[in-house]
Amino acid sequence: MPCSTVSSWKQAKVNRQLCKFLKKINKCQVNTDDLFVYLFMLITIVVIAFIIILVWTLGGDRCNGQRLKQALCKEYNSGVITGDLCYSVCIEESIPLHYCVSETHSDIAYRHEESLIKVQKYPAIEPLPYPISLESFQHKVFQFLQYNLGEIDSPKLLDKVIGFTDFNANGEMNYAECNTLWQLLHTREFFILLIFQDESSFPKINGTCGSAYSYDYIRSSPLYQKKSDVNPVMQYFFPNYNQWLLPPWEKRAQISIGLLELSSILTESFSSKFYMCDIKHTNFGVSSDYEAKVVNLESLMSEQQLLHLGSNKRCYFDSECSYGIGCSMSCDINSRTCSNIPRRPAVSFICDILRDYVLFDSPENCKFLFESLISQCQSLTSLNHTIVHNVIPYKIKEILWNQVKNKPVDWLKPRKKRSVQKNAQQKL
Repeated sequence: MPCSTVSSWKQAKVNRQLCKFLKKINKCQVNTDDLFVYLFMLITIVVIAFIIILVWTLGGDRCNGQRLKQALCKEYNSGVITGDLCYSVCIEESIPLHYCVSETHSDIAYRHEESLIKVQKYPAIEPLPYPISLESFQHKVFQFLQYNLGEIDSPKLLDKVIGFTDFNANGEMNYAECNTLWQLLHTREFFILLIFQDESSFPKINGTCGSAYSYDYIRSSPLYQKKSDVNPVMQYFFPNYNQWLLPPWEKRAQISIGLLELSSILTESFSSKFYMCDIKHTNFGVSSDYEAKVVNLESLMSEQQLLHLGSNKRCYFDSECSYGIGCSMSCDINSRTCSNIPRRPAVSFICDILRDYVLFDSPENCKFLFESLISQCQSLTSLNHTIVHNVIPYKIKEILWNQVKNKPVDWLKPRKKRSVQKNAQQKL
């Protein structure tokens, strides 16, 4: 049919647009068969492109895993580094570095079973001089801890860090073990993980190999969604949609107790307090047994580290002394340096999270007092006495604990699947 002929007045506009498009392509008349050919070609191209992307995503080395693995194994085979992951990565090759989940300017994170493996792109620091005596190494570690934490009031911390060096558990330390720990200590996230390994709010380290390290993967992260995070259409039709997938209130109360205890851990574990500079609901997760877990470890900074940052920076306004919402300090107009004490304590930000997470459907018999205490907690500043920082969170924890203390012993354990339960009953 000629392009100028119109079969129906309802299709006139569509045909004109189609004709213009086809004239630009081949300047000729087009029939229905040609149109089907074009559509088939277009669908074929889309399918092929989808298959290529899928294969590249699932099987390709998207994050240079092979290159990083070769670099690690080269150092391991030459005796420069060691660790309990090295044999699995380099000899058995049972831990592949293919499935990367995130990438930053300094490292790449790979997922393997229930763990995350972080591999550094570049060395955090130069290797230790070879050879090095045990006394010299211990002195370097002590100086490192003192620089980052201030005066260490707990000898156990130094012993704990040095003890982590004995990867093969033979009671002795060689150069590879010392050099590996030295590399790991200069990775901020690993340093935080190591010194807080005994606390339930932090993921457990599963192994190391040189500057690479593995720790528990937290599935339930972030802690919850705010209304602003929800799709506007869903929010319009279902105003409380962000609350639907939350655990029951009692389990959220248990998680909230852990969050409040975390604020005490950060301020009381060492002589130098710790602060979460990026403290918000997305930086926490929940384990399978309803323990609150920190998932953004690099935002944690000690009071001593903040002091170093502030002393090396000249300021004129308070806004110049902010390293994140949780580390917003004041500028001293006399010395023109930043303070190392944030204007709001960590617990006040925790209470911001609790208001959105556990207040909205709390039991009626404690809701009024609970809301009042959370409001007081949110208004805390560094000007308040330390006792006040502890008393208000303690009262909030007491309310939460009174609601869950009479629960069965195993009420937080994950439920077993029915097939597993049936098999257990049959064996009995």
